Amino acid sequence: MASLLKNHKIFLFVFFIFLIVKLFSLFVVADIWWDSAVYLGMGKYIYSLGEVGLWEDSRPIVWPLILGFFWKIGLDAIFFGKLLVVLFSLGILLLTYLIALDIFNRKIAIISALFLVFSQTFFLFSNILHAEIPSTFFVLLGFYYFLRKRYSLSGLFFGIAFMTRFFQIFSFMALASVLFYLFMRKKMPYSNLFYFSLFFLIPTIPYLILNWILYNNIFHPFLLQSFMTKYTGWVFS
Repeated sequence: MASLLKNHKIFLFVFFIFLIVKLFSLFVVADIWWDSAVYLGMGKYIYSLGEVGLWEDSRPIVWPLILGFFWKIGLDAIFFGKLLVVLFSLGILLLTYLIALDIFNRKIAIISALFLVFSQTFFLFSNILHAEIPSTFFVLLGFYYFLRKRYSLSGLFFGIAFMTRFFQIFSFMALASVLFYLFMRKKMPYSNLFYFSLFFLIPTIPYLILNWILYNNIFHPFLLQSFMTKYTGWVFS
């Protein structure tokens, strides 16, 4: 413990200051954003089998499943959802530090953590009930295991990230391309790419089956999301 405090004292100081500030923010009353309300409504819809809540077929379901679980067991889904986002944010901060420490050195790891903490976007969304923070945590966890050559776990967490936010598919595609390149150059066996992709499909295939049952089209949510990306953002411009 003494060695840990000595070697990582700057990061631990930043980590606990961020923790205190974000825990305090949980008790600040604020309006629920639209997307947050949708995720909460979808969670209720899932666990009530459609009796309450709402359903938007353009969204992935991991985050609604988590928020809806709090509601199902009688907890305040808003408070505990925000608390979970704070914990995911702390996980992102820790993983950023560990990944930078692994690839570079302690100095760059500290700088990376500081850049992240003082990022306005990260600080703002670190207690908002959107899918960006949870999905980013799973992406970084997948990348952390990728660096350690544990490709099965890495693929699994990238699959969970994709089922939390569709655009995280690009993170998986980038690393799958790296493994494919290394295989073609005969620098690693095909099994690494196979297990990386196989475990990515574990959380993905049940969702595709659900799409077939609900819409008769396994790609319906992705096509709808693509359409909405093109035509529903003008109001924000």
